[in-house]
Amino acid sequence: MDDTVEQQERRAQEVAERLVQNVARAFYDDDTVAVFDALVNHKYLKEPSGRKTKLSEEQAAAVEAGQAEPFGRPLDEVLQLRPKQVRKLMENLTRNERLVRKEDIGNDGSFFYIDYNWFKGVMDFRVGLMKRILKEMDSASKAQTCYQCPRCYNELSREELAKAGIIHCIYCVDSGEATQEQCTLVEIDTTSEETSVEDLGKKVERQLSYEEGLHEGIYDMLSQLNDLQEKGIRLNQNKPSVNLQRDRAQFRRNGGGGFVARNKRGRNAVIDDEGLELAPSQNGKAGAGESAAKRPKVASKATPHFLQGSQVTGVYEHDANGSAASSSSSSSSSSAAVVASMNVNGDGGGGGSQYAEQ
Repeated sequence: MDDTVEQQERRAQEVAERLVQNVARAFYDDDTVAVFDALVNHKYLKEPSGRKTKLSEEQAAAVEAGQAEPFGRPLDEVLQLRPKQVRKLMENLTRNERLVRKEDIGNDGSFFYIDYNWFKGVMDFRVGLMKRILKEMDSASKAQTCYQCPRCYNELSREELAKAGIIHCIYCVDSGEATQEQCTLVEIDTTSEETSVEDLGKKVERQLSYEEGLHEGIYDMLSQLNDLQEKGIRLNQNKPSVNLQRDRAQFRRNGGGGFVARNKRGRNAVIDDEGLELAPSQNGKAGAGESAAKRPKVASKATPHFLQGSQVTGVYEHDANGSAASSSSSSSSSSAAVVASMNVNGDGGGGGSQYAEQ
């Protein structure tokens, strides 16, 4: 029984992820391998900003448990590397190697990700290019000079010798300076160069083929993906904008209560369902059920001595020895008095103020 389209797509994604990890281990250093592994495991990671945006242990645990809305973790924090080092790695992978892609999602920031369809296409091109270069190198090594005149040191390749049909130097014989026996061509040993090209070809084949106990075969995985693509199965482009929306929608469908977002100060904060930032607890972590609306009010300050007896109300609550407490009626009457004092004549200017009357 043939697999369903969904099963084939799932298998294609698994093979594509293994392809990325095996390519990284075959051709790149340890730091680059860590980058590829992180992008495979997390799907998308935010570009380092240079600012400290690390989540608390409580917030990170909530994200991993699906209790906090995913927003994309910075790549440098996942790798535990300096932002400058991560930027250098990603500059090489995005611009030079062209294996990692980058997408800007407005207020959410810029994200790195692996487009598996693009990655597979790049590997197809590189494997084909590698085979062509090895073939050209092999042909060049065999076409190199193989015969030489011991008298004038003139050199001939195998093809030129086959076309001439002679085994002596025609220049020395035609000039009459030497006999055929004196200028018989001598074979030059080029086996070392041919051997080096053959060794290089064997090394490439070994790296790209399956080796038991060491690695899977890149050739085999590319062949599997080609077969699936011929059946109409497309590899995942893995765009962060799509994944981020899907993950957030899935989180809300699962009934998630709070999600991680950015507050006005650019720091990570936990937001409840009503859009209110959760109050931090005493240890600096976000509280589980305290919203900004439920925080206890700070006691009103006492009226400064220089404002004792002032008619401006609504700012301070006076004690029994000072002025009366503010109220909505006194506040509105004071506001009306201020407006009237600014424009008693109704001309929009300040010429008829109470100071002129005094």
